[in-house]
Amino acid sequence: MQTGKKQAGRTQGHCAAVRVKRGRAGEGTANQAPEGDVINITDSPAGGIAANKVHDISGSLAGNTTATEEEFLKNYRPGDYERPSVTADTLVFTQTKRGELSLLLVRRGRHPFQGHWALPGGFVNIDESLDAAARRELFEETGLADIYMEQLATFGEVARDPRMRVISVAYLGLAPKDSLSGCCRAGDDAKEACLFQVKERADGSFVFMNEERVIMFSESELAFDHAKIIHEGVNRIRGKLNYTDIAFELLEDKSAFTMADLRAAYEAMSGTPYPASNFTRNITTRYIKPGKMAETGDWVMAGNGMKVAVYEYLGYGVPKEKKKTGVDTGEKEPEKAEKADRNAHNPETGTCENKKSSAAGRVQKSAGRKNRR
Repeated sequence: MQTGKKQAGRTQGHCAAVRVKRGRAGEGTANQAPEGDVINITDSPAGGIAANKVHDISGSLAGNTTATEEEFLKNYRPGDYERPSVTADTLVFTQTKRGELSLLLVRRGRHPFQGHWALPGGFVNIDESLDAAARRELFEETGLADIYMEQLATFGEVARDPRMRVISVAYLGLAPKDSLSGCCRAGDDAKEACLFQVKERADGSFVFMNEERVIMFSESELAFDHAKIIHEGVNRIRGKLNYTDIAFELLEDKSAFTMADLRAAYEAMSGTPYPASNFTRNITTRYIKPGKMAETGDWVMAGNGMKVAVYEYLGYGVPKEKKKTGVDTGEKEPEKAEKADRNAHNPETGTCENKKSSAAGRVQKSAGRKNRR
C-alpha cells in the first residue's frame, strides 16, 4: 500500500535534524554536541541511535518539560549566555541666564573618553532599580538630589561603548538654578561637574558654552552617544510644553513668581522668544481660568519701575478654594443661590420670577416708546 511505502521509507535511513541548545560551543561530549550544532539522528538500527532515543536527547538538551519551575531554576545556568551591561545616564536642564537653557555635564576622569565631557551616570547595580541607579549616580557624581526626573528613552546601539555591550537608560531631569548652585563638584569617577549653556546652531547641532570658565565645545566632542541623548531630551521638553506643566519645574519658587519669570522658563525650554502680551493671554486661558495658577495679592517692582503681580502655581486644575478644603460641600454661593431662586418655577402661579420681571420690563419699555411718540 502507498501508506505502507511511506512508513517503510521513514524507517529505512530517514534522518531527523535536532538542533542542540544545551552547552557552550566547543564543550560537546560524546553524548552532547556543541551549542548550535545539528545532529543527524538515523532511526534505523544501522544508524546507531534508536528512534526512541530522539525524545530523550531532545528532552534533556532542549529542556525537560516535566520538571517543576523550582527544579528548572535550580539547574539554570545564566552564565551560559552573554548578557549586556546597563547604565543609567541623566540630563539635568536648568537656566543659568534668563531664557537660556543650560545643561549639567561632568568631565570623565577615567577611560574610555577620559577628559571628555559627558552626562552624569554609571552602571546599574544588580540589586537596584533603574530609577534608584539614576538618582544614585547623579548624587555621587554631582551632589544633586530631590529634583524632577522622568525616564526619557533607551539607547542600545551595539558599538555605543568601546568596552563591551552596554545599554543606556536615559533620564530627563529639571531643576531651578538655585538648587544646582552647590552641585558643581567632582565625585566618584567624575573629574569635575559644570553647567553649560546649550546653544543651537542653524544646522540643528548644539554648542556648549560656559562663559565663566571660558569653555566652548561642539556636540561631536561629547563622550559615547551622549549628543544623541541630549537631542532626544531637548525634543522631549519642547514637546511637553504644549500639554504639560513642565515649565514650572524651572521656577525658583512655584508659590511666588511673576509672569516674566514663567515666560523666561518657556523661552529657555522652547528656544523661542514669546511676545509678552500674547504669552500673558495664553497663560490666562490655559492656567488662570482653569484654576491652575492665581495671583497671590502681592506685587514686585519690575525693571521698568512698574508694579507687576505675583502668582502661585496651584497644581493641575484644582481651584484654590477647593484645594484648601479638599471637600466640595455642594452648597451654593450666595449670588448663584439667589439667581437660582429667581429662576425657580413657582407652582402656585405657574411662572418664573425672572420671566415675570422680564415681561414687566418689556411692558414698561413699550409704554415709554408710546409716550415719546
